[in-house]
Amino acid sequence: MEPEDPNDTIACQREALEETGCEVIVRPQLIAKTIEYRGTLHQESHAYVCTVGKDTGKVELTELEASEGLAHLWCSVLGALQKMNAVKPTTELGDFIKKRDIFLLEAYLQT
Repeated sequence: MEPEDPNDTIACQREALEETGCEVIVRPQLIAKTIEYRGTLHQESHAYVCTVGKDTGKVELTELEASEGLAHLWCSVLGALQKMNAVKPTTELGDFIKKRDIFLLEAYLQT
């Protein structure tokens, strides 16, 4: 959550819009939570199931994300899990992100 986010639902809607360009409807049940500590970073990630309402086509990437060629790919949850398991991170951060995202996908499959 950012300081301007009054609750998890608003934070989830904002993040989805920024990162996918989609307006979403957030289901109220929290399906997973991770707490991350990396150096001085302390971050909590809360995972919710959402339904896409409208695709605006406007993805907001940071300069770093754009320079690294970040792109989005819509696929099934099982397809995403397969792709995440196949990826070979080249950095410690990448390895951490892979493990976190696999955990969140598997939590969804248990719902």
